[in-house]
Amino acid sequence: MFRDCQNGSARQDLKPCPGAKGAAGAVGGDGSWRGGRSRGAARAVACALGGTMEEYELIVIGSGPAGRRAAVQAAKLGKSVLVVEGRRRVGGVSVHTGTIPSKTLRETALNLSGWRERGFYGHSYRVKQEIGGDDLGVRLMKTLEHEINVLEHQFHRNKIRTVNGTARFTGPNEVAVRRADGSDLAVRGERILITVGTIPYRPDSVPFDGDHVVDSDAIVEAPSVPRSLTVIGAGVIGIEYATIFSAMDVPVTLIEPRDTFLDFIDREIIDTFTHELRDRGMVIRTGAEVRSIEKGADGWVTTTLADGRTVRTEMLLYAAGRTGATAPLDLDKCGLSVDHPGAHHRRSQDLPDRSAAHLRGGRRDRLSQPCLHLDGAGAHRGLPRLRPAASARAAILPLWHLCGARDFDGGDERAGSAGARHQL
Repeated sequence: MFRDCQNGSARQDLKPCPGAKGAAGAVGGDGSWRGGRSRGAARAVACALGGTMEEYELIVIGSGPAGRRAAVQAAKLGKSVLVVEGRRRVGGVSVHTGTIPSKTLRETALNLSGWRERGFYGHSYRVKQEIGGDDLGVRLMKTLEHEINVLEHQFHRNKIRTVNGTARFTGPNEVAVRRADGSDLAVRGERILITVGTIPYRPDSVPFDGDHVVDSDAIVEAPSVPRSLTVIGAGVIGIEYATIFSAMDVPVTLIEPRDTFLDFIDREIIDTFTHELRDRGMVIRTGAEVRSIEKGADGWVTTTLADGRTVRTEMLLYAAGRTGATAPLDLDKCGLSVDHPGAHHRRSQDLPDRSAAHLRGGRRDRLSQPCLHLDGAGAHRGLPRLRPAASARAAILPLWHLCGARDFDGGDERAGSAGARHQL
């Protein structure tokens, strides 16, 4: 049981992890964090890591839509901010492997294939006759470079420090960042915002190799145009890439263990959409459970279904869900745990519960430790997680929990959010 330091009520959002007893702190009347671990103990941790402890008013782990928005708004309010990003450059999943790369590939495919003009020039019309991975990669890199430069300039303009490395907690308020050279940077934050995003679910039964058997990250990190493609998982990501490659006249087989897909969309729309996909030559197998996935000596992939049918293609994209990227954080050191809603994140009924790791958050995503917060793009059942939702929620977090704003309830909460946005 933890004490809600904003309103004094008792909360039990999370059970404390073993070894974290007594680690929780309190928020003083002036809004400052007084952690259970003393500053002397924090300095001892820093010395053990071989450096001095740097202190910030807000540490943001992850620089995706939620993280960067929260960091910028907190900096505009005069707070010292540190952003920790696991990749070499800022941007998070949305810039490097998610939204922006997939939309860039989509536009590139539509442009080079002449898809939009085929209604006038005929189905054989193509802007470029042979589309290869290099064609996709060139446009993708140009787009990502531009987006990253915009973000880096935004951080620089707002005097936000960024560190590239893997973050892990050493206490409720302390974080150690393992940098590329192997050194550790010890930092302490009055508030810590966790916005690490998600990674593709990769079951052990799937022989991923980054070339012929790939996930949704690998397919944009090294784009190529296969002679044929199998997509497992008819979710938003799987459908998007299936249509991208189909537009480039790649034979695509879409496999979904459930009888339906995209259940949050009206059935009449899905029926029409399914007809259009099949009309362009895509093979859709719903209600087809996957028994095994094997890669042959020639690299081609054979997918065997539960009814004995097989599908053989040059490439297989496994897009059957994503899981929270919380494993490297050492959450037990700060008194947090993760839930395991495998049934919610599972898209393949033939596969075991994947135990997706997502932080358990309470109301307004304030976690068990008063200094820790979860980004606004938490698990929403049924609907895809949208980038604008993460950005909008994270923009208000510094006002709620960092800058002295008090709790809002019901209509007052919505009014407070609107007012906060107006001030920014």
